[in-house]
Amino acid sequence: FLTYSYSISQGTPVAQVTVYDQTGRPFDYLLRAGIDTAEHSSLRPKARTYIKHTFSETAMVREIVYRGYSRYLFPITTYVTRVQLPEPMTIKKIRFRYLHNAGKLVVTDIYLRDF
Repeated sequence: FLTYSYSISQGTPVAQVTVYDQTGRPFDYLLRAGIDTAEHSSLRPKARTYIKHTFSETAMVREIVYRGYSRYLFPITTYVTRVQLPEPMTIKKIRFRYLHNAGKLVVTDIYLRDF
């Protein structure tokens, strides 16, 4: 998810994900604000008024109610972005590089599925 990303426009590339296969070949993917990422403001509920990104290509996978350091309860929603690899491969390394000078990208989990 993105935090403190108020100045980033919808669809702006914010991160590059590079997946390396068993031979070292890199496969690059761009993550775009609000399209491939979600925004997060659970610890600052008033900041929700500043969130301007829609979540068009992410999928909601979990929502919990959280109190944090507040006396108020608020939902925390977890979204997932899917990256389709070009061919079956053994992944040896994944690299994330944040591309924007504003905001911050937080990656909480990485899941790999073999279909």
